[in-house]
Amino acid sequence: MSETPYLSDKRPRTSKFAFWSGGNWRRKVVYASSLDDRKYVQVFSFPNMGAARAKTQTLSYRTDAYETPNGWVAVTLASKFTDDEAKAALQNKKKETGFPNDAFGTFGNTYKRKLCCD
Repeated sequence: MSETPYLSDKRPRTSKFAFWSGGNWRRKVVYASSLDDRKYVQVFSFPNMGAARAKTQTLSYRTDAYETPNGWVAVTLASKFTDDEAKAALQNKKKETGFPNDAFGTFGNTYKRKLCCD
C-alpha cells in the first residue's frame, strides 16, 4: 500500500491579517469597532492625520480619529450613542458654531483602526 504524500499547499493556513483560500492568500479586513446598536457621530473627514489633528486641536469638544478603508481619517465625537442619543447630539451640536451640517451618525463598521485621541 502506498501512502499519498501530504500536500502542504492544501493545508488550511491563517494568520492575524490573512488567510489561505482557493490557492491564494486573501487579506482579512479587520475593523476597529464591533457591531452593536450604538453609533458614532462623525463630524469631519480628512485625507491625513496631520490635517485631522490640526482641526481637532481647535475644537471645544472631545473627539476620536479612525482610519477608513480609503485611507482617510474620520473624526468622531469621543462617545458612542444610541440612535436617539446620536440624533439629539447631532441636533444640539449643529446649533453650535463650527459644527458641520453634513455630520452624521454611523455604526463605524468600516473604521479600520483608532488613530487617536481619548
